[in-house]
Amino acid sequence: MGLLHLDFETYGVLDLKKAGLYRYLSHPRTELLLAQWAVDDSPIQVQEASSQTVLSPELEALVRDSRHYIVAFNAAFERAALKFLCGIDLPPERFICTQALAYHFSYAGSMSQVCDQLELPQDLRKMGADGRSVMLKFAKPRRPSQLDPSTRWNKHNASSDWPAFLQYAEFDVVASRAIWAYFADRYPDYLRTYWWAEERPLWVIDQRINERGWPLDSQLVSRACVLYLALKTRMREALDQLTGLANSNSRDQF
Repeated sequence: MGLLHLDFETYGVLDLKKAGLYRYLSHPRTELLLAQWAVDDSPIQVQEASSQTVLSPELEALVRDSRHYIVAFNAAFERAALKFLCGIDLPPERFICTQALAYHFSYAGSMSQVCDQLELPQDLRKMGADGRSVMLKFAKPRRPSQLDPSTRWNKHNASSDWPAFLQYAEFDVVASRAIWAYFADRYPDYLRTYWWAEERPLWVIDQRINERGWPLDSQLVSRACVLYLALKTRMREALDQLTGLANSNSRDQF
């Protein structure tokens, strides 16, 4: 089996951390900006998405080829992006998550932290704060002004920063591939036996649980919220009467 090292950069109007992975990627205004990949140790390619072609024919063929495992840091993002942005729904068994692998060996969760703790060479590390700021510039909406009414940055109105964005995207694959190589080179037998048979299936189960979600009675939850607000008001009024305070909910009383 070959390894397809894959990473995506996206634009969206929702805050990814607040909205969550699935809501962010399924939102109609979320779009793929860049796709960067490499097969095994081959040179990394960076593709700019367009309205006509989300994935290049070459990359789409590789993604659909079951003879390749798809390797990514936080692979849940790439898997969901393929589903919602590219229309390619792949089973979690096709993926290897280098973030989950780092977790297994008790390293920190972020790619930058893992690179630092593994003491990877600088040319194999994720770009730092400057690269991240450029990425966020293209990934989020901008506030329009009288001089510039545009609501987002792109390669046309921020052309001077676009090359740095492409470089940032490339180094995400560089770093993820280096993290995989670090563990694969040092613990090949362990990964082939215990990790592959016992630990990786747990990540697969986790992905299926997250996809399935948890059934809730939305009407019951809505009514519980209404009841909570009503009881909260009544209990605060009762506490004010018992204590003689103007506002028993206030911290500073004297």
